[in-house]
Amino acid sequence: MVGEPVRISDTAGFFAQATCTAVANLGNGTVQVTLDQTLAVPVGAKASSPKFNGSGFRITNCQFGNTRSRAIITKADDGLISGCTISNSNIAINIGPEFYWDESDYSWNNTVVGNLISDCFVGVNLVQNGAIGNRNLSVIDNSFSSITRGNCISIGGCDGATISGNSFPTPTAAETILLY
Repeated sequence: MVGEPVRISDTAGFFAQATCTAVANLGNGTVQVTLDQTLAVPVGAKASSPKFNGSGFRITNCQFGNTRSRAIITKADDGLISGCTISNSNIAINIGPEFYWDESDYSWNNTVVGNLISDCFVGVNLVQNGAIGNRNLSVIDNSFSSITRGNCISIGGCDGATISGNSFPTPTAAETILLY
């Protein structure tokens, strides 16, 4: 929509954010978007509006369990996941884009705080698709136990991550936190 932010990125990472100044329907499912600045957009890049990807979400004091895939999956900005109990899931919390499925975009300014995560294959996973596109993730004061196949916290492709006050089943950093 006119006046809304437009984020442009691809599997190589975040490219630019601009403001939409005009939208024209060209037919056959094609839309032309005019931006407030001139950009040399890479071929294959995608445009998304962070205002319409669920930004500002709050998932608090919930219980999730017995999920085959991800208990919580979010691809939005300015979110909070707090006070939740998550057990018996493949990935407890998954944050970020899945470009393979052409879904959403990178996630900015999310906080994961005070959650209990147990009996999962992976705890908190930040999806990065081989690029730095995610920004400002905080993983604070969470408790992890029985993380069986992956890391308690796995963060890649993030510009600005805060990890503090978390408790882990073992003190070995290689088993608890993976930063790449």
